[in-house]
Amino acid sequence: MKLEKYLPYGAAAFVLYLLLNKKAAAAPVPGSTTGNIIKNFADSMYGVADTINNTYGVPPIITISQAALESNYGISELTRQANNLFGIKATSAWITAGGAIYTANTKEYILGIPYTTHADFRRYSSWQQSANDWIKLLATSSRYANTFNAAKTGNMELFAKAISTSGYATDPGYYKALMTKFNAIKGYV
Repeated sequence: MKLEKYLPYGAAAFVLYLLLNKKAAAAPVPGSTTGNIIKNFADSMYGVADTINNTYGVPPIITISQAALESNYGISELTRQANNLFGIKATSAWITAGGAIYTANTKEYILGIPYTTHADFRRYSSWQQSANDWIKLLATSSRYANTFNAAKTGNMELFAKAISTSGYATDPGYYKALMTKFNAIKGYV
């Protein structure tokens, strides 16, 4: 990929391309377009994450980092169309209870090999509702007990390891991707 190819469209177009293709720098320069996207996301998420912290004792950086990964800083289709910050799929119980859904393509992995499929995701009325559902899932599911306890410590590395091994995501690179988002966003929270 050559930078010169994107220069006629401006630096902002190039940075947006990188973000959409998840090739943004791990530690953006404050004041850069990438830095502005990350800062705006952190600012928009802080009140949501602080509510989670006040109720469940999970520091905002944990909530914001995972939301940044799952929503690509709030610009993913799933987040824009369904306010789903954490990639939570709609279970049959959710659908039976009348929960709103949004169907979208998603990348999954089997034995480390990626493939694209359609899935039903939970649709939320707000980012706060999405975050509340995410933390409730972590706090009440025995599958995520270690993840929830790690989240409450505020230790991002411990949380990233716990959620990566819990089955939350099928991506074998989930730990590394989550730590990359954490390192990119920690200066803004």
